[in-house]
Amino acid sequence: MAITYSWDFSNLQVQYTSNSLANVVTAIDWQYGGESGSGEYHHCVSNHATLGSVAPADFIAYENLTEDLVKGWVTASLFDEHGDDYITTMQTKISGSIAESLHPVEGSKPTPW
Repeated sequence: MAITYSWDFSNLQVQYTSNSLANVVTAIDWQYGGESGSGEYHHCVSNHATLGSVAPADFIAYENLTEDLVKGWVTASLFDEHGDDYITTMQTKISGSIAESLHPVEGSKPTPW
């Protein structure tokens, strides 16, 4: 079963001003999801990544942020918190959930009478 994985960043928390910097990203709401090849089944893991302070020399203006940059911040945060194999762990959880949806082991049925 082929599963396509993708990131979604729904919300960026900002501090409007900090040490003469504007719109400093402090936290990111994220989802990491997988979808079956047919697109019929989907499962995702979501959480919140809190970022540390930023040095003025490393600051990137809010309007210059890209999805790849934000993804890098989130994955770095996950690696720091959970270790290098956390994305693999999420993929295992997602693919297991999709497999269970495709081939359920339990459910309900109407009474036979």
